[in-house]
Amino acid sequence: MDNEGEDRFTAPDLSDPDTVTKFKTAAQITNAVLARVVQLCQPGARIAEICDAGDKLLADATAKVYAKARDVDGEPLKRSIGFPTCVTPNNAVGNFSPLLSNPITLQEGDLIKISLGAQIDGLLASATHSMIVTSAPVAVTGPKADVICAAHFASQAALRLLRPGRNSDEVTAAIASVAADFGCKPVQGVDSHQQLRFKPRSAKKILNRAVDAGERPPETVVFEEGQVWEVCVTMSTGQGVVSEVDQRTTVFELDHDVKYMLSRKSSRAVYHAIKTNCPDFPFSLRTLGDEKHTRMGITELVEHEMVIPHPVTFDKKDELVAQFRFTTLILPSCIDQLTSHALPFVQSSLEVTDPKVKQVLSMGLGRKKPNKKRNKKKTAAPAAGMDTTTD
Repeated sequence: MDNEGEDRFTAPDLSDPDTVTKFKTAAQITNAVLARVVQLCQPGARIAEICDAGDKLLADATAKVYAKARDVDGEPLKRSIGFPTCVTPNNAVGNFSPLLSNPITLQEGDLIKISLGAQIDGLLASATHSMIVTSAPVAVTGPKADVICAAHFASQAALRLLRPGRNSDEVTAAIASVAADFGCKPVQGVDSHQQLRFKPRSAKKILNRAVDAGERPPETVVFEEGQVWEVCVTMSTGQGVVSEVDQRTTVFELDHDVKYMLSRKSSRAVYHAIKTNCPDFPFSLRTLGDEKHTRMGITELVEHEMVIPHPVTFDKKDELVAQFRFTTLILPSCIDQLTSHALPFVQSSLEVTDPKVKQVLSMGLGRKKPNKKRNKKKTAAPAAGMDTTTD
Protein backbone atom coordinates (compact mmCIF):
# COMPACT_ATOMS: atom_id res chain seq x y z
CA MET A 1 0.00 0.00 0.00
CA ASP A 2 1.47 3.34 -1.07
CA ASN A 3 0.44 5.52 1.85
CA GLU A 4 1.76 8.98 0.97
CA GLY A 5 -0.96 11.15 2.48
CA GLU A 6 -0.52 13.67 5.25
CA ASP A 7 -2.42 11.35 7.61
CA ARG A 8 0.68 9.21 8.03
CA PHE A 9 2.53 12.19 9.59
CA THR A 10 1.16 11.60 13.07
CA ALA A 11 2.64 12.29 16.49
CA PRO A 12 4.10 9.06 17.92
CA ASP A 13 2.04 7.69 20.81
CA LEU A 14 4.58 7.36 23.62
CA SER A 15 1.92 5.86 25.89
CA ASP A 16 2.17 2.77 23.69
CA PRO A 17 5.10 0.62 24.90
CA ASP A 18 5.60 -0.76 21.39
CA THR A 19 6.24 2.76 20.05
CA VAL A 20 8.87 3.43 22.72
CA THR A 21 10.47 0.05 22.03
CA LYS A 22 10.73 0.81 18.32
CA PHE A 23 12.38 4.15 19.07
CA LYS A 24 14.84 2.53 21.45
CA THR A 25 15.63 -0.30 19.05
CA ALA A 26 16.35 2.23 16.30
CA ALA A 27 18.50 4.18 18.78
CA GLN A 28 20.51 1.09 19.69
CA ILE A 29 21.31 0.60 16.01
CA THR A 30 22.20 4.26 15.55
CA ASN A 31 24.49 4.29 18.57
CA ALA A 32 26.23 1.05 17.58
CA VAL A 33 26.84 2.20 14.00
CA LEU A 34 27.99 5.63 15.18
CA ALA A 35 30.55 3.97 17.45
CA ARG A 36 31.87 1.94 14.53
CA VAL A 37 32.05 4.96 12.22
CA VAL A 38 33.98 6.88 14.88
CA GLN A 39 36.57 4.08 14.83
CA LEU A 40 36.85 4.34 11.04
CA CYS A 41 37.58 8.07 11.12
CA GLN A 42 41.37 7.92 11.07
CA PRO A 43 43.88 10.20 9.29
CA GLY A 44 44.16 9.20 5.64
CA ALA A 45 40.81 7.42 5.48
CA ARG A 46 38.57 8.27 2.51
CA ILE A 47 35.36 9.96 3.62
CA ALA A 48 33.30 8.33 0.86
CA GLU A 49 34.35 4.84 1.98
CA ILE A 50 33.55 5.64 5.63
CA CYS A 51 30.07 6.89 4.68
CA ASP A 52 29.47 3.86 2.48
CA ALA A 53 30.49 1.53 5.32
CA GLY A 54 28.19 3.34 7.74
CA ASP A 55 25.22 3.04 5.40
CA LYS A 56 25.82 -0.68 4.89
CA LEU A 57 25.95 -1.20 8.65
CA LEU A 58 22.68 0.72 9.09
CA ALA A 59 20.97 -1.23 6.30
CA ASP A 60 22.16 -4.60 7.62
CA ALA A 61 21.20 -3.86 11.23
CA THR A 62 17.71 -2.53 10.47
CA ALA A 63 16.98 -5.49 8.18
CA LYS A 64 17.53 -7.89 11.11
CA VAL A 65 14.95 -6.36 13.46
CA TYR A 66 11.15 -6.67 13.15
CA ALA A 67 11.76 -8.92 10.16
CA LYS A 68 8.34 -10.59 10.43
CA ALA A 69 6.39 -7.61 11.75
CA ARG A 70 3.54 -5.98 9.84
CA ASP A 71 2.18 -2.45 9.94
CA VAL A 72 -1.47 -1.47 10.45
CA ASP A 73 -2.16 -2.12 6.75
CA GLY A 74 -0.72 -5.60 6.87
CA GLU A 75 2.37 -4.60 4.93
CA PRO A 76 5.93 -5.49 6.04
CA LEU A 77 7.07 -3.02 8.68
CA LYS A 78 9.33 -0.36 7.20
CA ARG A 79 12.80 -0.17 8.68
CA SER A 80 15.83 1.29 7.00
CA ILE A 81 18.45 4.01 6.98
CA GLY A 82 16.74 7.05 8.49
CA PHE A 83 19.54 9.46 7.66
CA PRO A 84 22.55 8.57 5.50
CA THR A 85 26.02 8.55 6.99
CA CYS A 86 27.70 11.93 6.59
CA VAL A 87 31.22 12.88 7.68
CA THR A 88 31.55 16.64 7.42
CA PRO A 89 34.92 18.34 8.12
CA ASN A 90 35.95 21.65 9.65
CA ASN A 91 34.03 24.72 8.37
CA ALA A 92 31.31 22.71 6.63
CA VAL A 93 28.09 22.33 8.62
CA GLY A 94 26.75 18.94 7.54
CA ASN A 95 25.36 16.63 4.83
CA PHE A 96 28.76 15.72 3.35
CA SER A 97 28.20 12.19 2.08
CA PRO A 98 30.31 12.00 -1.09
CA LEU A 99 30.06 9.54 -3.95
CA LEU A 100 32.62 6.75 -4.03
CA SER A 101 34.60 8.48 -6.77
CA ASN A 102 35.36 11.40 -4.45
CA PRO A 103 38.99 11.13 -3.29
CA ILE A 104 38.81 13.46 -0.23
CA THR A 105 40.48 11.99 2.84
CA LEU A 106 40.50 12.88 6.50
CA GLN A 107 43.50 14.79 7.78
CA GLU A 108 45.16 14.83 11.19
CA GLY A 109 43.42 17.46 13.31
CA ASP A 110 40.21 17.72 11.26
CA LEU A 111 37.13 18.61 13.31
CA ILE A 112 34.42 16.39 11.87
CA LYS A 113 30.69 15.96 12.36
CA ILE A 114 29.38 12.40 11.95
CA SER A 115 25.64 12.20 11.24
CA LEU A 116 23.48 9.11 10.70
CA GLY A 117 20.21 7.53 11.76
CA ALA A 118 18.02 4.43 11.71
CA GLN A 119 14.23 4.26 11.44
CA ILE A 120 11.69 1.61 12.36
CA ASP A 121 8.05 2.01 11.35
CA GLY A 122 8.67 5.67 10.51
CA LEU A 123 10.22 6.40 13.91
CA LEU A 124 13.68 7.91 13.47
CA ALA A 125 16.55 7.84 15.94
CA SER A 126 19.28 10.15 14.63
CA ALA A 127 22.62 11.39 15.92
CA THR A 128 25.39 13.82 15.12
CA HIS A 129 28.68 13.57 16.94
CA SER A 130 31.63 15.97 16.75
CA MET A 131 35.20 14.75 17.18
CA ILE A 132 38.83 15.46 16.28
CA VAL A 133 40.56 13.15 13.79
CA THR A 134 43.86 12.10 15.29
CA SER A 135 46.23 9.17 15.57
CA ALA A 136 47.50 10.48 18.92
CA PRO A 137 44.67 10.67 21.48
CA VAL A 138 45.83 13.62 23.55
CA ALA A 139 43.72 16.45 24.92
CA VAL A 140 42.84 19.04 22.27
CA THR A 141 42.75 22.68 23.38
CA GLY A 142 42.12 26.06 21.72
CA PRO A 143 39.32 26.95 19.31
CA LYS A 144 38.53 23.32 18.45
CA ALA A 145 37.95 22.54 22.10
CA ASP A 146 35.98 25.76 22.63
CA VAL A 147 33.53 25.17 19.79
CA ILE A 148 32.97 21.51 20.71
CA CYS A 149 32.38 22.42 24.35
CA ALA A 150 30.01 25.21 23.31
CA ALA A 151 27.91 22.82 21.19
CA HIS A 152 27.94 20.15 23.90
CA PHE A 153 26.93 22.36 26.84
CA ALA A 154 24.30 24.17 24.79
CA SER A 155 22.80 20.87 23.64
CA GLN A 156 22.68 19.63 27.23
CA ALA A 157 20.96 22.84 28.32
CA ALA A 158 18.45 22.36 25.51
CA LEU A 159 17.85 18.77 26.61
CA ARG A 160 17.10 19.81 30.19
CA LEU A 161 14.70 22.52 29.07
CA LEU A 162 12.50 20.01 27.24
CA ARG A 163 10.10 20.02 30.17
CA PRO A 164 6.34 20.46 29.92
CA GLY A 165 5.57 24.15 30.29
CA ARG A 166 8.99 25.40 29.18
CA ASN A 167 9.29 26.77 25.64
CA SER A 168 11.44 27.03 22.55
CA ASP A 169 12.44 30.65 23.13
CA GLU A 170 14.10 29.65 26.42
CA VAL A 171 16.19 27.06 24.58
CA THR A 172 17.28 29.51 21.88
CA ALA A 173 18.31 32.02 24.57
CA ALA A 174 20.32 29.36 26.44
CA ILE A 175 22.14 28.39 23.23
CA ALA A 176 23.06 32.03 22.60
CA SER A 177 24.31 32.45 26.17
CA VAL A 178 26.58 29.39 26.01
CA ALA A 179 27.90 30.49 22.62
CA ALA A 180 28.91 33.86 24.06
CA ASP A 181 30.70 32.23 27.00
CA PHE A 182 32.84 30.17 24.62
CA GLY A 183 33.49 32.91 22.07
CA CYS A 184 31.36 31.23 19.40
CA LYS A 185 28.21 31.92 17.38
CA PRO A 186 25.18 29.68 16.89
CA VAL A 187 24.90 28.65 13.24
CA GLN A 188 21.86 29.92 11.36
CA GLY A 189 19.32 27.65 9.72
CA VAL A 190 20.17 24.41 11.53
CA ASP A 191 17.33 23.99 14.02
CA SER A 192 15.74 21.41 16.32
CA HIS A 193 12.38 19.97 15.30
CA GLN A 194 9.49 18.08 16.82
CA GLN A 195 9.39 14.64 15.23
CA LEU A 196 6.34 13.03 13.69
CA ARG A 197 6.07 9.54 12.32
CA PHE A 198 7.68 9.51 8.83
CA LYS A 199 8.40 13.24 9.27
CA PRO A 200 11.29 13.83 11.66
CA ARG A 201 11.40 17.57 10.98
CA SER A 202 7.94 19.02 11.42
CA ALA A 203 6.95 22.69 11.33
CA LYS A 204 7.35 23.02 15.10
CA LYS A 205 10.96 23.91 15.80
CA ILE A 206 13.48 25.42 18.18
CA LEU A 207 15.70 28.01 16.56
CA ASN A 208 19.41 27.36 16.96
CA ARG A 209 19.88 31.09 16.43
CA ALA A 210 17.37 33.87 16.91
CA VAL A 211 16.19 35.59 13.74
CA ASP A 212 17.66 38.95 12.80
CA ALA A 213 15.84 42.16 13.62
CA GLY A 214 12.98 42.75 11.22
CA GLU A 215 12.50 39.06 10.42
CA ARG A 216 9.40 37.23 11.55
CA PRO A 217 10.22 34.51 14.10
CA PRO A 218 8.43 31.16 14.07
CA GLU A 219 5.68 30.48 16.58
CA THR A 220 6.93 29.79 20.10
CA VAL A 221 6.50 26.12 20.98
CA VAL A 222 5.50 25.09 24.49
CA PHE A 223 6.82 21.63 25.29
CA GLU A 224 4.41 18.87 26.28
CA GLU A 225 4.66 15.39 27.70
CA GLY A 226 4.58 12.79 24.93
CA GLN A 227 6.50 14.84 22.37
CA VAL A 228 9.54 13.60 20.47
CA TRP A 229 12.29 16.08 19.57
CA GLU A 230 15.33 15.93 17.36
CA VAL A 231 17.60 18.29 19.27
CA CYS A 232 20.30 19.83 17.07
CA VAL A 233 22.77 22.43 18.32
CA THR A 234 25.43 23.81 15.97
CA MET A 235 28.20 26.28 16.84
CA SER A 236 30.89 28.06 14.83
CA THR A 237 34.08 29.89 15.69
CA GLY A 238 33.04 32.33 12.95
CA GLN A 239 29.89 34.36 12.54
CA GLY A 240 27.65 31.33 11.99
CA VAL A 241 26.38 32.72 8.68
CA VAL A 242 26.64 29.92 6.15
CA SER A 243 26.34 29.59 2.39
CA GLU A 244 26.49 26.97 -0.33
CA VAL A 245 29.60 26.88 -2.46
CA ASP A 246 30.61 24.56 -5.28
CA GLN A 247 30.21 21.31 -3.35
CA ARG A 248 27.90 18.86 -5.14
CA THR A 249 24.76 17.91 -3.20
CA THR A 250 24.44 14.16 -2.73
CA VAL A 251 21.79 13.90 0.02
CA PHE A 252 18.16 14.28 -1.04
CA GLU A 253 14.66 13.49 0.16
CA LEU A 254 11.66 12.57 -2.00
CA ASP A 255 8.89 15.19 -2.05
CA HIS A 256 5.64 13.20 -2.19
CA ASP A 257 3.61 16.32 -2.98
CA VAL A 258 5.29 16.97 -6.35
CA LYS A 259 4.28 14.90 -9.38
CA TYR A 260 5.82 15.22 -12.83
CA MET A 261 6.04 13.07 -15.95
CA LEU A 262 9.79 12.54 -16.33
CA SER A 263 11.06 12.58 -19.91
CA ARG A 264 14.45 10.89 -19.55
CA LYS A 265 14.96 7.17 -19.13
CA SER A 266 17.75 7.72 -16.61
CA SER A 267 15.51 10.02 -14.56
CA ARG A 268 12.71 7.46 -14.45
CA ALA A 269 15.19 4.79 -13.38
CA VAL A 270 16.47 6.96 -10.53
CA TYR A 271 12.93 7.84 -9.45
CA HIS A 272 12.01 4.15 -9.40
CA ALA A 273 15.08 3.37 -7.31
CA ILE A 274 14.17 6.08 -4.81
CA LYS A 275 10.54 4.91 -4.56
CA THR A 276 11.71 1.33 -4.08
CA ASN A 277 14.64 1.77 -1.71
CA CYS A 278 14.28 5.05 0.18
CA PRO A 279 10.86 6.69 -0.29
CA ASP A 280 10.39 8.10 3.19
CA PHE A 281 13.64 9.51 4.55
CA PRO A 282 16.75 11.36 3.28
CA PHE A 283 19.12 9.26 1.21
CA SER A 284 22.56 9.44 -0.36
CA LEU A 285 22.95 9.08 -4.11
CA ARG A 286 25.42 6.28 -3.37
CA THR A 287 22.53 3.99 -2.46
CA LEU A 288 20.93 4.26 -5.91
CA GLY A 289 23.45 2.20 -7.89
CA ASP A 290 25.61 3.20 -10.84
CA GLU A 291 27.14 6.59 -10.09
CA LYS A 292 27.17 7.94 -13.65
CA HIS A 293 23.52 7.10 -14.34
CA THR A 294 22.46 8.35 -10.91
CA ARG A 295 24.12 11.72 -11.42
CA MET A 296 22.44 12.03 -14.80
CA GLY A 297 19.05 10.91 -13.56
CA ILE A 298 18.82 13.04 -10.44
CA THR A 299 19.22 16.24 -12.46
CA GLU A 300 15.70 16.22 -13.89
CA LEU A 301 14.19 15.40 -10.50
CA VAL A 302 15.99 18.39 -8.98
CA GLU A 303 14.92 20.66 -11.85
CA HIS A 304 11.26 19.85 -11.22
CA GLU A 305 11.57 19.88 -7.42
CA MET A 306 10.61 16.23 -7.05
CA VAL A 307 13.34 15.84 -4.46
CA ILE A 308 14.35 18.09 -1.59
CA PRO A 309 18.11 18.75 -1.54
CA HIS A 310 20.09 18.66 1.69
CA PRO A 311 23.06 20.76 0.59
CA VAL A 312 26.46 21.08 2.20
CA THR A 313 26.78 24.58 3.64
CA PHE A 314 29.92 26.33 4.86
CA ASP A 315 31.00 29.04 7.23
CA LYS A 316 34.04 31.05 6.10
CA LYS A 317 37.30 29.27 5.38
CA ASP A 318 39.47 28.52 8.43
CA GLU A 319 36.48 28.65 10.78
CA LEU A 320 35.36 25.56 12.67
CA VAL A 321 31.87 24.14 13.14
CA ALA A 322 30.75 21.64 15.80
CA GLN A 323 27.35 19.99 16.14
CA PHE A 324 25.53 17.59 18.45
CA ARG A 325 22.18 16.07 17.47
CA PHE A 326 20.08 13.50 19.30
CA THR A 327 16.57 12.10 19.50
CA THR A 328 14.71 12.81 22.74
CA LEU A 329 11.45 11.51 24.22
CA ILE A 330 9.52 13.58 26.79
CA LEU A 331 8.21 10.74 28.94
CA PRO A 332 6.13 10.92 32.15
CA SER A 333 9.09 9.86 34.27
CA CYS A 334 12.03 11.47 32.46
CA ILE A 335 13.47 13.31 29.49
CA ASP A 336 15.07 10.43 27.60
CA GLN A 337 18.05 11.18 25.33
CA LEU A 338 18.15 8.12 23.08
CA THR A 339 21.25 8.72 20.96
CA SER A 340 24.75 9.73 21.95
CA HIS A 341 28.45 8.83 21.92
CA ALA A 342 31.30 9.39 24.36
CA LEU A 343 32.62 12.94 24.13
CA PRO A 344 35.96 13.65 22.45
CA PHE A 345 39.07 14.37 24.51
CA VAL A 346 39.03 18.18 24.56
CA GLN A 347 39.84 20.77 27.24
CA SER A 348 38.61 24.34 26.99
CA SER A 349 39.92 27.16 29.16
CA LEU A 350 36.43 28.69 28.96
CA GLU A 351 33.29 27.72 30.83
CA VAL A 352 29.61 28.46 31.26
CA THR A 353 29.23 31.60 33.38
CA ASP A 354 25.54 32.52 33.02
CA PRO A 355 23.88 31.65 36.38
CA LYS A 356 20.58 30.80 34.67
CA VAL A 357 22.24 28.34 32.28
CA LYS A 358 24.34 26.84 35.08
CA GLN A 359 21.13 26.24 37.01
CA VAL A 360 19.59 24.54 33.97
CA LEU A 361 22.66 22.33 33.50
CA SER A 362 22.41 21.24 37.14
CA MET A 363 18.90 19.91 36.59
CA GLY A 364 18.44 16.16 36.34
CA LEU A 365 16.56 14.43 33.53
CA GLY A 366 14.08 12.71 35.82
CA ARG A 367 10.56 14.07 36.21
CA LYS A 368 9.06 13.57 39.68
CA LYS A 369 5.43 12.90 40.47
CA PRO A 370 3.93 13.55 43.88
CA ASN A 371 3.37 10.67 46.29
CA LYS A 372 -0.37 10.15 45.88
CA LYS A 373 -0.83 8.15 49.09
CA ARG A 374 0.91 10.77 51.23
CA ASN A 375 -0.90 13.65 49.50
CA LYS A 376 -4.23 11.90 49.95
CA LYS A 377 -3.83 12.07 53.74
CA LYS A 378 -2.91 15.75 53.78
CA THR A 379 -5.07 17.27 51.05
CA ALA A 380 -8.38 16.76 49.35
CA ALA A 381 -8.31 14.91 46.05
CA PRO A 382 -7.86 17.24 43.04
CA ALA A 383 -10.77 17.90 40.77
CA ALA A 384 -11.19 15.49 37.87
CA GLY A 385 -8.85 16.23 35.00
CA MET A 386 -6.46 18.37 37.09
CA ASP A 387 -2.79 17.80 36.19
CA THR A 388 -0.83 17.12 39.39
CA THR A 389 2.47 16.28 37.68
CA THR A 390 5.46 18.39 38.68
CA ASP A 391 8.98 18.57 37.32
